[in-house]
Amino acid sequence: MPRYFFHIDEKRHHIDTEGIDLSCFEAAKREAMSIAGKSIIDNAATDIWPDGTWSLTVADEAAQELFIIRLSTQCRTGAGSGQVAFDRRQSQGSRP
Repeated sequence: MPRYFFHIDEKRHHIDTEGIDLSCFEAAKREAMSIAGKSIIDNAATDIWPDGTWSLTVADEAAQELFIIRLSTQCRTGAGSGQVAFDRRQSQGSRP
């Protein structure tokens, strides 16, 4: 199975030195979206506000970058002077 590496770049670089064995490129895309979603939810209230960027780069065993997921925030003039609040219950929607 191919090994994929998931490098996160927020205020500093987090290099994945272990990687994950996954069956195919599609599985790597699903894993990347899962990692991105969890990371954004866990850190949304602090790490990317205000005017920040977050990215996840997926690389193969040869260290070739396959794709990048990017998220950026930008506060408009006068906005964002207060503290950002984030309610996880709202982001998860209603569950039975």
